[in-house]
Amino acid sequence: YSVYQQFRNTFASTLSTHIKGHNFKAKVRNYSSAREASLSNNHIPESVYDTLVAVVTKHLPLLHRYMELGKRLFEVEKLH
Repeated sequence: YSVYQQFRNTFASTLSTHIKGHNFKAKVRNYSSAREASLSNNHIPESVYDTLVAVVTKHLPLLHRYMELGKRLFEVEKLH
């Protein structure tokens, strides 16, 4: 990761510019947000996205438990 560390400001600047571009396009096309604009391509309401994020967040402890069991089963410190 040391090589990535050298370019962290470049990555941050690139990401910022990309986000600003999405926000600009959404504003020009009269969307309330870039997220709404992105989801509208597939006719997905923002409420569906919000529900998906909430359900995944609620069940993250199950994923963490699964990963812990895998580490114990394979007798490793880190599971990639």
